[in-house]
Amino acid sequence: MKNPPSPFFSECRMTSIGLLTVCETNGHITELSWGDHSSPSAPPSELTHLAFEQLEAYSQKRLQTFSLPIIFIKGTDFQKRIWQTLLQIPYGVTVSYSELAEMAGCPKAVRAVGMACHCNPISIIVPCHRVIGKNKKLTGYAGGLDVKRRLLDIESHSQPIQGCKDGQ
Repeated sequence: MKNPPSPFFSECRMTSIGLLTVCETNGHITELSWGDHSSPSAPPSELTHLAFEQLEAYSQKRLQTFSLPIIFIKGTDFQKRIWQTLLQIPYGVTVSYSELAEMAGCPKAVRAVGMACHCNPISIIVPCHRVIGKNKKLTGYAGGLDVKRRLLDIESHSQPIQGCKDGQ
């Protein structure tokens, strides 16, 4: 007998950060992505509402640590290890891709670490925006470099980041 389908919920909202979709499966956030990726057959849930409340508090500098249950349902073991390592980067701190690779115990896999960051299914909560180039310049981000800069500005204790256009 087949297992019953997992309960699936999704919600898309325009936030002060941008248009975001949050998905939940079995009581865990499984996706937080840029744009509208919601499913018309999947209603919102209390957890997706809570995620948007926390995102709003984060964008207003009232929240530094998300308290949402998350689970990675897709991805390779290597990607999941990198995503778990991203959760160790404190609010307001940036690391380079090579530093992240070292933190994850794979110092020679810098490019693979970059690709894992690119594939992060739970953006913002799993803070791949805190990873920058070794030269301290902003590099690619699924939401765009302007959004990455804005997220880092939210977490900044000083002045907004200036002069970082398309990784320059």
